[in-house]
Amino acid sequence: MAMVAGAGREGVRVAVREDRGDRFAAPTQARIDECWRLALEANPELHDGPMLCVERMDPATGVIACRRGRYRELVAQAMLAEELGAWCLGVAQLSVTGLLVGRDGAGGRHVAIGRRSEKTRIYPRMWELAPSGGVESADVGSGGGIEVLTRALGAEAREELGMALDMSGAQAVALVADADAGSVDVIVRVELPGAIDPLRPVTCGTCTYEYIDTAWLSERDAEKFGREHAGAIIPPARAALGRLPELLS
Repeated sequence: MAMVAGAGREGVRVAVREDRGDRFAAPTQARIDECWRLALEANPELHDGPMLCVERMDPATGVIACRRGRYRELVAQAMLAEELGAWCLGVAQLSVTGLLVGRDGAGGRHVAIGRRSEKTRIYPRMWELAPSGGVESADVGSGGGIEVLTRALGAEAREELGMALDMSGAQAVALVADADAGSVDVIVRVELPGAIDPLRPVTCGTCTYEYIDTAWLSERDAEKFGREHAGAIIPPARAALGRLPELLS
């Protein structure tokens, strides 16, 4: 996990270049299409939507250079990984993960976590920082600041948790590359107003597709939770929980 320098609202810029078109040679594209066909047979709910793919990232400057891609590329890469290795198609989905910070009545800090459902593409029934999801689009050029990420995070929060987030103080605090998921996750910290009840689940909408459970994890218990449940926490969240004091400072 890399910390983002100058982690405030000006600390991250998503630069999206013009589409290059035929990124993959014809034989590779054919394998991608065949993998997608097989994936759809196994899970008809999959959708080949747009996504941003990271080509370069510089934690020192906060610049994330991306190209446009399709979800089928990510699915195919995971299916071919055993044969060809991780990142075999060079696909690194740009994702955003929320570090939602809520304070209890005594001022103690807690972060939101969710346990993924069996229907997710990867890491079923594992815990993650919630919400989380891929970034689908951004304007071409170098002017996309943290708003590119907060828009995506806000949409995930509404969809997965039924929450409307105030992003005015949001900060990008870390970058995490996850070879198994084929993603580069930007962790964005959002402070929630008012007091939360840490004994109640995080506000949730349907909680039927993405999450089967949600909870508040106290700052005090985060290290212990990460240690005792390491095998049940997705890698980016495990890395973040291990350095939570830094991410909250």
